[in-house]
Amino acid sequence: MESLKDEQLSGAVKRSLSECVSDVDESLPKKKCVPEEKEISNDADTATDGKETSTMKENKSAEGKLPEDAHSSNGGKETLPQKGHKSNEFSEDADSASEENKMLAIKQHKSDEEKYPEDAASNCDDEDVLSDEDKVPSDDEDELQDEELSTTTDFFAKHVEYENKLKPNEYKHGSNPQPCSFPNIPDMIYVKPDCSDVDEPLANLQDISQFGLKKNLLEGLQQSSEKLSPFQIDFYNILADYRDLIFMRRTPTKGKEMQKVYMLHVLNHILKSRAKIVHHNSKLSKNPDEEYRDQGFVRPTVVILAPFRHDCFQIVKQIESLLPECVMMNKKRFTTEYGPPPQKKKMKKKPQDFEDTFKGNTDDDFKIGLRIQNKSVTLYSEFYSSDLIIASPLGLIRIAGDKKDKDVDYLSSIEILIIDRVDVLYQQNLVNLLNIVQDFNHLPKESHDCNFFRVRMYALDGNAKYFRQTVLISSVEQRFYESAIFRNFCFNYKGYLSTFTQVKTPGINKIFDTVRVCFRLFDTADPASEIDDRFEFFTKKVLPEFKEKEFVQTLIYIPSYFDFVRLRNFFRENEMSAVMVCEHSKPGKVAQARNYFFNGWRHFMLYTERAHFYNRYNIKGVQHILFYQPSTNPRFFQDVNFYFLDSNPKRKGEQKTCTIVASKNDFIPLKNIVGLSEAKKMVDSDQKIFIRYVEEQKRIL
Repeated sequence: MESLKDEQLSGAVKRSLSECVSDVDESLPKKKCVPEEKEISNDADTATDGKETSTMKENKSAEGKLPEDAHSSNGGKETLPQKGHKSNEFSEDADSASEENKMLAIKQHKSDEEKYPEDAASNCDDEDVLSDEDKVPSDDEDELQDEELSTTTDFFAKHVEYENKLKPNEYKHGSNPQPCSFPNIPDMIYVKPDCSDVDEPLANLQDISQFGLKKNLLEGLQQSSEKLSPFQIDFYNILADYRDLIFMRRTPTKGKEMQKVYMLHVLNHILKSRAKIVHHNSKLSKNPDEEYRDQGFVRPTVVILAPFRHDCFQIVKQIESLLPECVMMNKKRFTTEYGPPPQKKKMKKKPQDFEDTFKGNTDDDFKIGLRIQNKSVTLYSEFYSSDLIIASPLGLIRIAGDKKDKDVDYLSSIEILIIDRVDVLYQQNLVNLLNIVQDFNHLPKESHDCNFFRVRMYALDGNAKYFRQTVLISSVEQRFYESAIFRNFCFNYKGYLSTFTQVKTPGINKIFDTVRVCFRLFDTADPASEIDDRFEFFTKKVLPEFKEKEFVQTLIYIPSYFDFVRLRNFFRENEMSAVMVCEHSKPGKVAQARNYFFNGWRHFMLYTERAHFYNRYNIKGVQHILFYQPSTNPRFFQDVNFYFLDSNPKRKGEQKTCTIVASKNDFIPLKNIVGLSEAKKMVDSDQKIFIRYVEEQKRIL
């Protein structure tokens, strides 16, 4: 049996890594040896590269000293993942607290201690904490750990048990969505892969003590005055089962509640995974013939994508509240760089949803690694030494490098991916989001000192993507989330749950003026050709009608910047009278364009959705609105139609019109405008023009 295992294991390793890891014979550690963990600073890596110090030799020969997490200090400086950097920390066996490495780490810390004296004090206090925590459990501690591991439910261990049943070649996304509803999360659908035989989701756990939480997390929740709401319990039922989720009903209040729950899930996942690895290290130190597969290729297992530094700041605050006894390393620097900026005087009051979106630090270029232990949380840890990475898509794109030399190995072993406030990420840069999501769970290009005898078999076979949980949270319902992200980059064998919105008050009922609303539908063969079909239909069928003098002061609302560029070029080539306002327009140019448009000196204004998202301009003088495509956010449809209230006084009494160009693929935004039943009639009908009249008396709504 042992020889058979060896043959199978050797075959799996060679099959999975022959194309992406060079010099396998040198990088593969010998079987039946206690795995080692290298956790030293970059300077220490350089100092010991290619040779072995006497201190390290002594550490290798020492018995009974397999640390759980040896503290690696980087002087408070954010160290980005570098190609070829070897700092794998998944086996947690090497004694990296050698005197030589400590001296190098202390030298690195001096500059940060001078800059952030408060952090220096906290770092010194944490030294003792880490040294106690890094010790291998004694026999008595082993028994206690055995008891804790056996009495708490490990939902992730149950999740990966499906490894033997998985058939990657037969995997297909589900084609028959089924209605699903939890007591406090109604109106969902469940999409199960066609080849999967997993059970349907159930909210069968109603008490937080039933979720197998780590002891310190559970005690903190039970002692807290803020108890989890029924909605949070239902939400945790989905997360604890490691199913994918598209939640499209986020509000500011629900956003805070969900953030607390998903951070509870993330911390529990990380702490239990690390505890299991350390426990297995202890077993291996006593019996090297044992075999445990309990980790991936690299240490990071969780990534949270968020739009702004303010979101990262709130997430770290949640970690503090859930782990109140933990020492937070580099907290002073983090507060300085991610905390609220100095308050500025506001020129004009903006809508409440705008204030909620852009409060706090709105820098969208950030990335930070967190190393999480039972007694300490280290901020700004090097990516390959981190358990959790919080970043914006732009922040990760900036460090990934060119396509040829792209280094994203730190994303190869991600087990949980949270994409929070994806509606904001959509407005920032859709391409960056898609480019990052497609980089998860690929086989690494380099070994990074990985002990392949501890790596799970499904990861070696390149099937980690089937076990990754992806949670997407948005305040706007969009078909794009499912069609572009989940159908292309998410392959959880359990399928996914998706919420849908019941429209209580359609957007057309929120137009507070007498307006003629016209819907112009066009045919398209498939989504791939829709962009060209829309442009041709708009320029040949719709736009010529609006060139007439009676349609002067027409605002053309364009959701996509790429469509805006295409239309802008078309207008210039045909020398049409128009001004352009996009998110890149300078304030002076915007003011000039608004003045020309208000006075009727220009016939059209091309106005992008991103310009409205970032600025919420109040465009005056609008007499006619032409939607090149329905707005992605139903709130924006209402905002733009408010412009009618500030139309040109000289044209008072003239008819105002709102025209929406749409296809059958725009069903969700149409549903938000006219309601579910009306939207179904439109997309199912052979009729291509629908007209509705909105009377002024509806202003009472």
